[in-house]
Amino acid sequence: MGHEKRPHNENIKLAISVWSTKERNVVAVILVLMLLISALLWMTTQTILTGGVAPSIDAIRWTTILVAFLLYFFLIALAGVSAIIVRSRWIMRGALALLALLPFAWFGFSLPTVIAAILLFVAFWQFDWNVRIETMHRTHFAVLKSLHYGLGFAVSLSLLAISFLFYSAVERSQSSTTTPVDAAVEGASSAVNQILLLQVPSYDPTETVDALLRRLALPQIEKAVRKGAANVTPDSGKNDNKEPSLTNPAQLLDMLGMSGAQAVLQELPQNVRDELASKPQDIETILAGAQEQTVNRALAELRDQLLQEMKVDANGATPIGDIIQQLLDSSLRPKLTPYQHFIPPVLALAMFVILQLFHAVYIPLIIVFAALIVSLLKVCKILHIRTVQQPVEIVSIE
Repeated sequence: MGHEKRPHNENIKLAISVWSTKERNVVAVILVLMLLISALLWMTTQTILTGGVAPSIDAIRWTTILVAFLLYFFLIALAGVSAIIVRSRWIMRGALALLALLPFAWFGFSLPTVIAAILLFVAFWQFDWNVRIETMHRTHFAVLKSLHYGLGFAVSLSLLAISFLFYSAVERSQSSTTTPVDAAVEGASSAVNQILLLQVPSYDPTETVDALLRRLALPQIEKAVRKGAANVTPDSGKNDNKEPSLTNPAQLLDMLGMSGAQAVLQELPQNVRDELASKPQDIETILAGAQEQTVNRALAELRDQLLQEMKVDANGATPIGDIIQQLLDSSLRPKLTPYQHFIPPVLALAMFVILQLFHAVYIPLIIVFAALIVSLLKVCKILHIRTVQQPVEIVSIE
């Protein structure tokens, strides 16, 4: 009798039926875990991209970004290990299809989201295919070798998909109170705050204007009185006609400190100046006494003058970070508004380029995660690696 060809679906059922109960349970747990991690990843990504976390650079935002990256690395590593463990390609592809559809739950249905879903499916499908082929043709199992082929392409495509999801999030914001211009201004504000934090260790975006002026003025006053210049104000001629600028934060803070020192010294009585000159180390005590109101009045006048020159709506209790955002808003908004329709793709492209810059770092981290997963499965006696002997036909000329 000839071989009876079975329907394709029946072949799948037969392939599944020969699995042991333990194997079916392990595969089910792994695939459910992969989908759960994917859901957490897209939920966290949506929180970051849509501004669910405050735009200022702080510990909460960095923690959220770190969690998103760890979920991303773990998801790709688990997908690679699943390609080795799950024998049925169709079951795996079904799980990958669900994985690619999950972003719709958080980013809605739109053309960028559809493109992102397609990119995700292609990325994981080709990764699954390459891992299976490489594992099948290897005589010795090695996580690094099995996952290496196709991993770089999968990472690049998935990063491109994340950029399209960002594009979708920015486009959706156009129908709400936040516009693409707002997103660009907030992004610029976050970048400037981060640069200031790196260049000026004492910078704090939550510090108020009054607190900043006092903190900057007191060291300049002490420097002046230690040089014996308590009876004369600091030379501010070199700062005339210079508007505050964010291009040189150190120079800007120095200028504010000297201006504050000049304003305070001009208002202080002669006897207080003499006392400062004789006891510069007690500047805090001297100025915190009866001269507290004089110092506050002088700094308040300087503050009002500076805020008026900068044309920002603020007062002494306004955080510095808010003033920076207002300055950037007044500078960038008129220039970006005519091109606001081009902002979403530009921001998405910029995100992809930034993420792609660290592409070489992602690969070894994913390999490490995959190795940890395999080691854990071995320790739990779930995964076994056996050495078998198979006959091989060799063609030769004799």
